[in-house]
Amino acid sequence: MSIFTFHNFKSIFFSHLNTLQSQNTFLFVGGVVRDYILHLINTKNEVINLSPSLYKAPVNDMFYDFLENQKDIDISSVLKPKDIAKQLDNAKINRVRKFATNSLEIDGINIDITSTRIDSNCNGRHAKMEFGVSYFQDSFRRDFTFNALYMNPQGIIFDFHNGIKHLMQNQIYFIGNARSRILEDYTRIKRYYNFSTRFGMRNLEIEKEIDYIMKNSTTPIIMR
Repeated sequence: MSIFTFHNFKSIFFSHLNTLQSQNTFLFVGGVVRDYILHLINTKNEVINLSPSLYKAPVNDMFYDFLENQKDIDISSVLKPKDIAKQLDNAKINRVRKFATNSLEIDGINIDITSTRIDSNCNGRHAKMEFGVSYFQDSFRRDFTFNALYMNPQGIIFDFHNGIKHLMQNQIYFIGNARSRILEDYTRIKRYYNFSTRFGMRNLEIEKEIDYIMKNSTTPIIMR
């Protein structure tokens, strides 16, 4: 259990740690950013497009109220896992390290802080990893475009694959070739249908690829 509460999460975590190097040392990533964007769309709050891959979202009491209602928050860092652990220890933030992820709990909210990385030689859910790469490089290992959104504490969102546009258009796309991404990790089939059901999104081209793989796979397809 962390020694601090969510009430001072902003001041202790982001304000302290991000000043160590830059305001982009630690970024919110994945589901928490995706769901915040959907929350803004549904409540008719504006997400400002600054450039093709850069957006600005409001960071205010609404944002922190939104965060406080999350069960899990993912944070990405360009620091390597051991350096993330060192910074958390220096800030006297209790954490548990599980391989490449440093985890902490604040008021019942699970927070996972993971180093950016490149996965190569993928075999199912196993891969060779290179840590501490750029956020752009890290984004290519993620599955869907709307799960590769990175947001800094000031609300600047880095969107390398048109994820916000796809959310606004109620569309779901893989990053890269759908068949290749599924063959890397069969659990992405399950994740596709989970998101499709949850958000009411369908992509018939992806479903054709899933059908092809299911019919032509020479090995058992395990989706755990």
